[in-house]
Amino acid sequence: MKYMNYTNFKMHLFYETHRMVTEGYKISQIAEWFASDPRTVRKYLRMTEEEFYHFLANQTERNKKLSPYWDFVRQRLEDWPQASSAQVHDWLKEHYDDLPEVSEKTVYSFVQHIRLIHDIPKLFSYRQCQKIPELPYGKQAQVDFGEYNMTTIEGKRKKVYFFTMVLSRSRQKFVHLQENPFTSEDTAEAHELAFEYYQGIPKEVVYDQDKVLLFSENHGELKLTSTFKKYHDYRGFNLFFCRKADPQSKGKIENVVKYIKYNFLRGRRFNSIEILNREAIKWLERKANAKVHAGTRKVPKQEWEIEKQHLNEMKQRFKFIHEDDSSTVRKDNTVLYQGNYYQLPIGTYQGDDTCVKVEDNDGILLFFDDENKQIANLKRSYGKGQLIRNNNYVRDHSMKINELIEQSAMTFSNKEMAQEYFDKIRKAMPRYTRDQVSLICKACDGKPNYLKDQALEYCYSNNIFRATDFKAVLEYFDKTSEHTKDEKVKLLDITTSHNPKSQIKPDKSNINDYNQIIND
Repeated sequence: MKYMNYTNFKMHLFYETHRMVTEGYKISQIAEWFASDPRTVRKYLRMTEEEFYHFLANQTERNKKLSPYWDFVRQRLEDWPQASSAQVHDWLKEHYDDLPEVSEKTVYSFVQHIRLIHDIPKLFSYRQCQKIPELPYGKQAQVDFGEYNMTTIEGKRKKVYFFTMVLSRSRQKFVHLQENPFTSEDTAEAHELAFEYYQGIPKEVVYDQDKVLLFSENHGELKLTSTFKKYHDYRGFNLFFCRKADPQSKGKIENVVKYIKYNFLRGRRFNSIEILNREAIKWLERKANAKVHAGTRKVPKQEWEIEKQHLNEMKQRFKFIHEDDSSTVRKDNTVLYQGNYYQLPIGTYQGDDTCVKVEDNDGILLFFDDENKQIANLKRSYGKGQLIRNNNYVRDHSMKINELIEQSAMTFSNKEMAQEYFDKIRKAMPRYTRDQVSLICKACDGKPNYLKDQALEYCYSNNIFRATDFKAVLEYFDKTSEHTKDEKVKLLDITTSHNPKSQIKPDKSNINDYNQIIND
C-alpha cells in the first residue's frame, strides 16, 4: 500500500470494506485496520459500485488544485511526521506564491491522503511507565474532586460536586457529595469525614494542584490557602502535590473518580444531598469496598481491616474558627458574608460604621449587634452571590402607607398628635415614610405607654421628624425613668438639656431672602 496511488487506494478501500463487513467485521474494526474514520467506512458501505466510481471521479477532479504540490508535501511529511495540516498549509504559502485559494479542510484532506498512500503516520511519543511495588499499610492516601450532572425526581438537571479519597494500599474508598463547588473549608470538613470513616489518618496525602488547596506554585514552592494551611497544621500529615497535567502520578484516585461517576451516580435520581450521601455510604459498603479489586485481587474492606491498625490516631475533630467574625452592615440592611448577602431586619443599618458579629452554628448563621444581642438567624448558603433572607426581616409591602400610619398612631394615647406627627414625617421624607414609621414602631415595641407618649410629645414639640432621633429620645426617657419610676418625668427644656440631640436646631429660612428675590 506504500506506493499505491490515490485512485487505487480508494478502490482498494471500497472493495475491502464491503468484503470485511460481509465477513462479520465491525465498522470500528475496519476503520482501525485502514486507519480511517468510521464515518468514511459507513459512507462507502452506503454506496453502490456505480455511485463509488462517480464519487471517485469527483474526488480526483477536486484534488487537482493541490496535485502539483504532492511531492513537496510528501517530502516535508517524511522529514517531519509530526507536522499538522495547518503547518503544511503555511509551508505551501511560504514557498509557493501562486498557491490557489483552498480551504483548511481541503489541505487537511490532501495531507491525510498523502499520509495514507505513502504510509507516513503521525508519530506520538508515549510516556514509559512501570508498575511500582505496593506501598506499606497506612503510608498514603490520594484525593481528588469531581462533578456530575444528575436528574432530579422532577426531571430537572442537577449538578453535584464530590470529594473522594482512597487509601493507596487497601484501596478502601470514601466519597462525600454536596450541591456547590468545594471551598477550602468544605475540603477540610470532607477530610475529617474521610478520616472518621477510615478510623485514622495516613502519613501522606496526594493531591492535584487545586485552587482550594493552593494559591501559588512558583518553581516547586507551594503556598497553601490560609484555611487549608490551618487545617494541615492541625492534622500534621505529609502533603504531596502532583505536577500539573500529570494524572499518572495518582492513577488510583483517577480511577475512583470515574468509578463514582459511572457506577454510582449514573442512572441515579437526585432527591436531596442528605439522601445522596447516605446512599453513597451504602454503595461503598455494598459495592465499592466489598468487591474484589481488579489490580490487587483483594477485597478493599478486608485489606482496610489490616491497614487501619497502621493509621495515625485521629485527635479531636477540627473546627475552623474565623479570625474576623464581624461584618459591616450595608445601607440596604444586608451583610456580605463568605460571598453571599444576608438580609437583616429593617433598621439594623445605623450609619457607615454599623457592624454585626456573625457566628456559624452548624450551618445556621447567628447575627449579634454591638451589645451582643442576637438580631437574626439565617441558614448559611454555600453558593456565591446569593441573597438569603427571612420574610420577617423584609418590609411588609402588603400594607399601604395610610394604613400603616393609622395603625401606628393607634398605639399612642394621643392618637391625633401621633397621626399628625407621622404625616409630617411623610411630608419631610416621602420616599422613606414606611421605613421611618416602621423603625419608630419597632423602637416603641414593649415600651410603657407613658414613655412612648413622652417621646412623641417631645419630638413633636421640638420639630424632630427622624426615626433615629425619636429612638434616641425614647431611650433617654427610658434611662432616666429608672431613677424616677414613681415620679412623673418632666419634659426637658430643649435649651438646657444635656442630651446632645436636643441641641440640634432645624434650619429656618430668612424671609428677607425671599423678599429680595421677588423685588429683583
